[in-house]
Amino acid sequence: MLKLGQWFFRYRDYTPIPIILLLFIIAEFNPVYFFTGISLTVIGELIRIIAVAYIGGISRTRKGTVDNLVTSGPFSRLRNPLYAGNFLLSLGLSCLSGVWWFLILYLFLFWIQYIPIVAWEEALLEKKFGEEYLNYKKAVPRFFPKLGKAGVSQGEYNFKKALKSERSTLSTVIIIYFIICTKFFFWNQLTEWVRQ
Repeated sequence: MLKLGQWFFRYRDYTPIPIILLLFIIAEFNPVYFFTGISLTVIGELIRIIAVAYIGGISRTRKGTVDNLVTSGPFSRLRNPLYAGNFLLSLGLSCLSGVWWFLILYLFLFWIQYIPIVAWEEALLEKKFGEEYLNYKKAVPRFFPKLGKAGVSQGEYNFKKALKSERSTLSTVIIIYFIICTKFFFWNQLTEWVRQ
């Protein structure tokens, strides 16, 4: 499982390509799915930006190397806020399909990829930080945020660098929305016009 996690981690930018292509092919406009999708995408990206502001550019690495253990900001509530952001962002994009079975497919594929990635990352962090990471692991949940009255622990963060780091994600999301909206609102009218 760890080797699979390492492989998925290295190629995580490319593994969604087949499902995105399928999305382009099958997408049909459904207003409820469409506006739910936009909301989830925005929430997911905001979570990613906040998490990247705390963890920095290391989130873009392909090697899995890390110099320090980040436990502040959203990382004080959840061990994997970036993946929580990815989950919501991608779920939002999946809603653009307008069909329920695509959401089920997305959920299945997301967990198939991210469970091994998280297991691999946790093994690396455990090896590098030992007791410090084990204590953090006991105190902070893996996937569902720790709620409560205690405030989020503050640490160093940089939103300017986070926005710069997130440019490629934001660009990809905008391109996907552009293609889908073109299909929904222009392509159908164009093909009808050509048939007449």
